[in-house]
Amino acid sequence: MKELHRAVVLGIALRAARTRQRFQLRELARRIGAHPALVSNWEVGNRRANPATVARIVGALGVVGEDERWLTRLARTIDDGIIVGGPDDPHCLAALRDCAGLAKDIWVWHPRLIPEILQIPEYTIAVLGQQGVDPPTARRLAASEGCQRLAFGTTPVTAYISRAALTSQEHLGTSTIMTRQLAYLDRLETIAGLTIRVLPDHAPPAGFSGPFTLFSTYSAPIVHIPHHATSGVVLPDLRGHYTDITDRLDDLAEPPRDSLATIARLIMADL
Repeated sequence: MKELHRAVVLGIALRAARTRQRFQLRELARRIGAHPALVSNWEVGNRRANPATVARIVGALGVVGEDERWLTRLARTIDDGIIVGGPDDPHCLAALRDCAGLAKDIWVWHPRLIPEILQIPEYTIAVLGQQGVDPPTARRLAASEGCQRLAFGTTPVTAYISRAALTSQEHLGTSTIMTRQLAYLDRLETIAGLTIRVLPDHAPPAGFSGPFTLFSTYSAPIVHIPHHATSGVVLPDLRGHYTDITDRLDDLAEPPRDSLATIARLIMADL
């Protein structure tokens, strides 16, 4: 299982790098002297490219800087294929960027807070402050790609929000921040590909009590699980645990139109 984890994570990074450099698979295969089917197996995660092969791929693609270091690290790692890091860690950000860029669908969920990619900076800073993060670090994290707006683009995103997260203000210090946050969520209706689903108060919390982001990639689902304010893990969901959770969330959540109506009512109640 660990070897499969490593192969999947490395394969996603290799395909993401090839896509960013605008290389076709056959062209890359020709340049490194490999059969296209073998390159495809590396990218899908059926086989794991060794460090020497990854070095040839990096050279053929012209990858440099932090991206080169990221691929080299993945090729040489002997861990279990789990990426550990905080929201401004370059390797964790690279893993999230690669997954977001290749995902067919993205699902985000937080049982107690507005999901990170939907937070306004003031909300993020207030939440991080409650978690003991110093103000300069909180401001930096609030502005980082890892905290918000990572997934907005051409990939469909479904964000599940508990009704408690829409009404609780104990972690904000002032009702003004929540008023602005709700108004922002209301405006997000216009973003193509984004669907907001609200879970009613009676939805049972058992089985999906922790936050996560799930990326449906061509090779395997990948999950990002944040831990506290400044750490988290990225790993393949090969057993389908988080995929099952999103299915249950989908069954329990209000339809998109009703969810937006719920947010609109909360905005009116704040006025």
